[in-house]
Amino acid sequence: MSTDHNKHAEQTQPSEQAQLDELDALQRFMESLPEKLEKSPYDYTTYLQWIELLRPVADIASLRAAREHMWQNLAVPEDLWAKWVADERTQPDALHDPTAIAYMRDLLERAAKEYLSVSAWQNYIDFVREVEHSEDEQTRAAAASSFGSENYLFSALQEAAAATYAHFKHSNQIWSQYRECIEQEIEKSEGSQREALVDLLQAVYLQRLGCPHAELEATFSMYSSFVTKFMNASYEQHMVEANAIVSATRQSCAKREDYEAELAASGTDWAAFKLYIDKLTRDKAADPAEISVLYERAVALNYYTPAIWDEYIAFAAANATEFGAEVVLCLSSRAVRNCPWSGRLWAQLLRAVYEQQGYAAAAGIYDRALATYAVEYSMCEFSQLAVAFVAVARLEYSDQQRGGERAASAIAIATPQALDLDLLAVCEGCLATAHTLQPETADPLLHLERCCTSAAVHVLADAEAARRMWTSICKSRKVCAEAWVLSADFERTNGTEDSTRSVFRHASQRRLDNPERLFDAWLAFEHSFGTLESLRCAEIFIQTQRHLIWRRLEREAQTQGQAQAQAQVPEHPQSVPAATAASSAVEDAAQPGRAEHDQSNKKAKRKRDDDISSPLSLAPSKGDGDGGNQRSTNSVFVSGLPLAFTTENVEALLGGSGSVSRVTMLTNKEGGFRGQARADLLSNEAMIVALDKNGVKVDGQFVSVHVFKQHSQHLHPHPHPTRSRAVASEVAVKVTGFSPETGNKQLEGIAKQVGSVVRVRRNQQGDAAFVTMRSMDDAKRALGALDGCSVDGRVLSANIDEPGSSNVTGDGVKGQGADSGNSAATKTDAPLSLVPRRAAGSRQPAKRLALAKKGLPKPDETADRSPAPAASEGARSNADFRNLFLTTQQGADKQENSGC
Repeated sequence: MSTDHNKHAEQTQPSEQAQLDELDALQRFMESLPEKLEKSPYDYTTYLQWIELLRPVADIASLRAAREHMWQNLAVPEDLWAKWVADERTQPDALHDPTAIAYMRDLLERAAKEYLSVSAWQNYIDFVREVEHSEDEQTRAAAASSFGSENYLFSALQEAAAATYAHFKHSNQIWSQYRECIEQEIEKSEGSQREALVDLLQAVYLQRLGCPHAELEATFSMYSSFVTKFMNASYEQHMVEANAIVSATRQSCAKREDYEAELAASGTDWAAFKLYIDKLTRDKAADPAEISVLYERAVALNYYTPAIWDEYIAFAAANATEFGAEVVLCLSSRAVRNCPWSGRLWAQLLRAVYEQQGYAAAAGIYDRALATYAVEYSMCEFSQLAVAFVAVARLEYSDQQRGGERAASAIAIATPQALDLDLLAVCEGCLATAHTLQPETADPLLHLERCCTSAAVHVLADAEAARRMWTSICKSRKVCAEAWVLSADFERTNGTEDSTRSVFRHASQRRLDNPERLFDAWLAFEHSFGTLESLRCAEIFIQTQRHLIWRRLEREAQTQGQAQAQAQVPEHPQSVPAATAASSAVEDAAQPGRAEHDQSNKKAKRKRDDDISSPLSLAPSKGDGDGGNQRSTNSVFVSGLPLAFTTENVEALLGGSGSVSRVTMLTNKEGGFRGQARADLLSNEAMIVALDKNGVKVDGQFVSVHVFKQHSQHLHPHPHPTRSRAVASEVAVKVTGFSPETGNKQLEGIAKQVGSVVRVRRNQQGDAAFVTMRSMDDAKRALGALDGCSVDGRVLSANIDEPGSSNVTGDGVKGQGADSGNSAATKTDAPLSLVPRRAAGSRQPAKRLALAKKGLPKPDETADRSPAPAASEGARSNADFRNLFLTTQQGADKQENSGC
């Protein structure tokens, strides 16, 4: 006895320990469950883990609650429905309790309607047949009490046959049981009831013969037997009518067999189902129920594809008169439980609820989606739901304004002003929620933004509210060019031309995702509503921004190329340069003068590379543009800083002490910080990082960061900067007729094909370019290549630039020609004239010019024709020209008087 007792103790101890371990695991899981469901209420794995931990404990109430919670949020597969019903049947006296039988029947019916499955309907029928025809009298009584009738099996078979009769391959499994049930009832009945059942069975046969199915010939044979048995007197008449129906159905069955073969070959591919559905849709004789069954078969195999559900809901809504509005609502609810991450399916559910239950229920669907974080992972998905919500709110507002039918069931608001605030609050709330999501997931077409601002303008007639919305939209989606274009379009229709130009100008200075979209819209606006002056200003401004964008992209590409080159550096880099240097030395010895020429070319190339790589011309050279009167420094001027900022805060804002060498805080008369500072940076890279901080928001205000340019009079005592003179052999080719999109690089590329290019510059107006070539021969070849060449849809016009023929030279020097310093080298047969161009504005310009020339001595052919230098270094000033002109004029007057 003791031995048996010990063995029994050893067997029970592990089972008790296992139960304790399961209880501990369940307790730990239940403690963390609320937090998990709050963060991810649509996590399928969490529900499965919850159910699996509850099943061994045998707590049916908790297990039932977990499964119901899962069914409310997610779709339940067929195998889980089977486990659910099996667990309910294991309870004591489950088949003797009418409530338990009704609950199991409801579970089986829900499982059959979750996805169209013949096997699920068969399980439902088997359960009803089991409890209705059970040998246990108590079970039969409980079933009758639960079902409400003694012959509930007939109703269940009728419902199952109606749901599956359009299934081409497997519908006969349920229909045959339905037919047999009617035949059994006919055998039991007599008199008028028997005649009614015979008529019912005949109608069922004829409906079946008109529906394409795989067992059509067998059904027709059974109908022949049925007519022979119950209607033999009019057999020929009934068979002729049936034969006409079957003839048309045979043709449809032949097509269906081909479609089913293609579908079987593709497996679960939605494209094959889509092709099948399209073919049936084009067939006007096809039953909509047959198309609905195809959709059900598709979603049963591809239930995680939102596009299928979306098309299915649209099909049901289009055939609502046949299916009913309740079917659309049921489909939308099923779709959301299968694909809760789809904003479009939530929008379909919200519209269906609004049409059948009103605005309050629709608002509850929107709140439910937000509370469960269903679509807040993507701004685009949320926008689809929010657009539907704003649309139904707009409809509800309009109905209430007109005293519509839903005025009593919607928001109870007394005054029109409160209505305005409600609709405006809906729009602003949706926008605020959308702008808290990741901008990378935003809707590129801005459907939500357009919908909200349209409601504010066209429904509420509140342009200021719409303007506030567009301001918020542009701040949140500052790199979206489409947002700025729509904001400018709003200002065009509801504001002024100046406010529209302000939006375009402000937006064009930002780093947009599609700047050309904004530029095209600006130019289109100026063409339609602007003047020639405003159009010209817009073109110049846009061309400048395009150049800056090109420079930035080129700099980024160069940086990326340098990084890739550094990553590919060999392990022993000294060996390659040594061999290269040795080969270069041999070539230099064989070709005298080559080393000096290559050295000059390398210096020129290095200078051009430095100019290209310099960020936004942060360090201009002495001879470029206005760089002569501005010292090259890596300094920035920062304004808009909070008054509580210190030098450490400014350093941290601009990149830290590793990027900033010195910070100078600017103060007011009282010695307090005035929110402005100058920062000296250590490198061009640090300069780029600092300039990128322009427009950032610090403590509620926007900070402005710009290049700091300091005038340096000590470098150039004369107010006019010195200019680098062109080499005597250089000749400029003037090019006109190009489009604003044509860049200097394109012109340089054309000229490089025929000769050596020194530089390419534009005049101040931007309508002429000067391509400076190394020699006259190169200039003539470049002239032939550029003149008449088509670039960007425009035909270029080119000629050799004469000295003084333009007011902006190839070097960008105002008032001098391309070769002003070497005019004698290119034009030796004309006397040198030092008369300034402003003399042409005198009262008698021709007479004064003739007198001035007459007073000059005859030019010496061998003399140097370059002008004498002015008193100050650099280019000749206006005062020098004026004194020279007055002296020449006085000499001419004296000579004329003496001659008289």
